[in-house]
Parts: sequence; C-alpha cells; structure tokens
Amino acid sequence: MKYITASEISERSGADHKTCLKVLNALESKGYLKKKYISVCPECHAICKEYESLNDIPNNFSCEKCKENIMDIFSNTYIVFSKW
Repeated sequence: MKYITASEISERSGADHKTCLKVLNALESKGYLKKKYISVCPECHAICKEYESLNDIPNNFSCEKCKENIMDIFSNTYIVFSKW
C-alpha cells in the first residue's frame, strides 16, 4: 500500500512540515484520507505493523523480516495517510 506523509510533502514542495500535517489532517477529517500509524524496523526498515489508533500500538514488537526485537516502538512509529 502506498502511504503519504507530511514529511514527504514538505520535502517535495518546500512547505513547512506543520502546515503539511495540518492539510493532511484536514483531508482526513473530511473523509478523503485515512490516518494510520506504521511501525518500521530500525534495522531492516521493513514496515512491521499498521495500526488504526495510538491505543492499538504495543510497547514493543519483533520484526517478522529480520527478527529484531524492538523495545522502543514509539521511536519507530510514524503517522501516515492513505486513501480509503
């Protein structure tokens, strides 16, 4: 699945990161995008899990690809947006 991030838009457009995040959040609130949280393995950079809510994110996880046990999941979790 293709995701879009505020960082990606900011980097490509030169717009401020906070402004890009506000626009993405506004598009989400209007129903054009869906906000998700993805956890990425810091070792192999694979997307390990996708979550609908911050409350769904566990304290740690294990990468299925490289088997690395990640203890600090929030440092490796990012806000992304996708089409419905």
